[in-house]
Amino acid sequence: LAAAGQGDRPQTGRGIGGMVSRPPLNDIFKVSQPQPKVDNMSADANKEKVVEEILRMQQKRTDVIMARDGAAMDKLFDEDYHHVHSSGSVNDKATYIDRLVTGKSTYKSFVYNNVKVRVYGDCAIATGDVLIDSTNSLLDLRYTNVWVKRDGNWRSASWHSAKRPVKKHE
Repeated sequence: LAAAGQGDRPQTGRGIGGMVSRPPLNDIFKVSQPQPKVDNMSADANKEKVVEEILRMQQKRTDVIMARDGAAMDKLFDEDYHHVHSSGSVNDKATYIDRLVTGKSTYKSFVYNNVKVRVYGDCAIATGDVLIDSTNSLLDLRYTNVWVKRDGNWRSASWHSAKRPVKKHE
């Protein structure tokens, strides 16, 4: 430590034994951290892009299911894909794809309504209503489809559907 008046270091007064006391190092070496700028316009625009991408991916999901394209489903569904049918039965990825490819489950059409996509970073949740015309029945469902972004690609991680309540006329 330099004595008072010596050296080019900041001095704040005499300390013990005539030595100069200095402010703490974090006061001497102030490093200004750049504050992140939140641009709501660009954040909203980016979110809107993700919403549009999820809607495209959901249409792609529907298309590959209708085409019974197992290879495309394998790429589109996440490795730990979990499918909960409106009946309450549950399939993992391999079982669900097998049911579709072999024709155990077949669908004629999907009509989506009231679709809403919420984005949380690399996760997006699509919810809405879907009318599914299958070989055996017409299903009027409410669904949740969870999407995750892995290695730059959106993948369907989970689907859960339930029968919509029947509206009673009074």
